[in-house]
Amino acid sequence: RDYKHSNSGGEGDLDQAGEARKMFVGERSMSMTAPKMAEKIREEVQAGVVTKPGSTATYMELSLTIARHTMVLPPLADFSQAIRSHIYAKLLDISRLKELQRTEAINGNPMQEKVVLSVENDGSDVVLGVEAPPGASVPGPGGGVNEVFSALMPYNVLGDGNCCLHAVSVAMWGIQDRVGVLRKALHGMMTSKEQFFHKRWKAQEVEWDAEDAQIMGLEGPIEREDTAWKSEWDDVKQRSQRDGAFLTQIHLFVLAHVIRRPIIVFAHTEQDDSLCRFRGVYLPLEWPAGECEQLPLLLGYQGSHFVPLVYHLPGWPPPHDRNWPLVPIEGRDGMMLPVLFSKGRPTRVAGSDLGMDNCSARDLVEARLPIEWCGPTSVAAVRMNFRSASQLHGGRRRRVTEITDMVSENICGMVERYLEDGRREALNGLTPPKAKHSDSDLARVLQEEEWEKNMLAHRLEKSHLTSSKAASP
Repeated sequence: RDYKHSNSGGEGDLDQAGEARKMFVGERSMSMTAPKMAEKIREEVQAGVVTKPGSTATYMELSLTIARHTMVLPPLADFSQAIRSHIYAKLLDISRLKELQRTEAINGNPMQEKVVLSVENDGSDVVLGVEAPPGASVPGPGGGVNEVFSALMPYNVLGDGNCCLHAVSVAMWGIQDRVGVLRKALHGMMTSKEQFFHKRWKAQEVEWDAEDAQIMGLEGPIEREDTAWKSEWDDVKQRSQRDGAFLTQIHLFVLAHVIRRPIIVFAHTEQDDSLCRFRGVYLPLEWPAGECEQLPLLLGYQGSHFVPLVYHLPGWPPPHDRNWPLVPIEGRDGMMLPVLFSKGRPTRVAGSDLGMDNCSARDLVEARLPIEWCGPTSVAAVRMNFRSASQLHGGRRRRVTEITDMVSENICGMVERYLEDGRREALNGLTPPKAKHSDSDLARVLQEEEWEKNMLAHRLEKSHLTSSKAASP
């Protein structure tokens, strides 16, 4: 809710901030910076796995996956350039950011913010910040200023074969799925509702086979033997259970049912000289729309690795008005991302069952996502309002520890560590590593140290008071 800082809390906050700074040794995991908070979240998540009565279907308690549990970044514009770049270097997967943005898998819309990168003397990439598109201040057709879409940035997660699960977990709770909670729930859901997911999986595979046949110039669709279908499906089921096994598109679709929340994957359609089909919208279509959260989780996929995609909020604490980030779900070509696994079974839309041939992608996204059609070309975009007044609680009312608390603790720990390291290096007459900050950056940080700390304390105290007044009971 507000940044936690040693000058804005009591002795408990002082102890926790001190412990966080001791734990922070250059790790890129939030759980290493705020370990007590991460452990509390992990315990609550483990306790939130539900088994459906009379079934083996497992899913997450909805109160743990509703919109308020969404990973975001606060605005960093008030920090110096050196500190901003340091924070980005610790949080983001910069190599994948560079590639995803280069291929316009993310941040490709002309009215979308871009992440600005620079190359250091040693060849490493550094994130400088986010810049607005050229037409951001141009009056729109209705007389107001054109709507600007927010830049997406890939957050670091482990690459241990469970990256898809880590990405989903971080996108909601800020922690990685180190104990396999989501994988266990995924396998339980897949095996209990196998006939439903198998039908949708086969229908989607048939559609992709037809596309492949057309690309290869074949006269007819590619045919598979029954034994091939069975073998592939058996592999799909085994992957859902085996730790470290790479997950496929159907697993993402099942995961959307585990968390009862849409998942959107941004990826370039061609990777490693082959066609990539992870790009798309995964909706929990086997659940009634009224029992699901609408705000989607955003993931990126590049180089056989999944990452959660985060974005900056315009203010901190998070706003309570309409000023929420907008994220387009169209490519630069104006085509909306495909809705995957929508065929094979009747699809629930707005409480009714429409036949599979009568349900368009537009019907689905309008019924299942907080969609807005923006600008003169009606760009499909999602309004990322995670403070939406959702009445979904999934039975008894639980609330996992606020992710914004962990974000606050993490960033404050990084800022203070950065300033302390710079001062210590200067006093010892050491030259800091170029990959961390240049001599000029160090000099500026030292000159601004007292100002930065005073500014930070003042802003955090003000945010704390504002948040306390605005917080609901």
